[in-house]
Amino acid sequence: QFLEEDPDHPHLAAAHARYLLSAGKPVDAVKLIDRILAANPTDPGVLAVALECRFEQQVLDDFTALLSAAPAFDPGEPWLLTQMRAEGAVRVGDRVLARRYFEHLTIADPSNPLYLQGLAGVLLTDSEESAAMR
Repeated sequence: QFLEEDPDHPHLAAAHARYLLSAGKPVDAVKLIDRILAANPTDPGVLAVALECRFEQQVLDDFTALLSAAPAFDPGEPWLLTQMRAEGAVRVGDRVLARRYFEHLTIADPSNPLYLQGLAGVLLTDSEESAAMR
């Protein structure tokens, strides 16, 4: 109902795009988030959802292009944006950077399985840390 009253509200529209993505409507999600991102290009929450839409669909060229245009990391940015940065770092093989992002996320939300799985994935498998994480 709130979205019907204000269809261009960036955070409501981003939340709806995430809903559409989870409901199996990725094309609709991308159309919506791209429209909102065009109107709000500096909103980190909107950018995070645009990245998530590409990542979930494995449209990696678009994901990489969006991520490369993202502003510098800010510890106060939305967790989803940091998660997408971490996934991007994993994708290009930068384990050190990915680890830094995943550690930041696990400090903020220590029981999140996606963050823990990501962190475990970038730790060296023969390290004590990796064994403890598993």
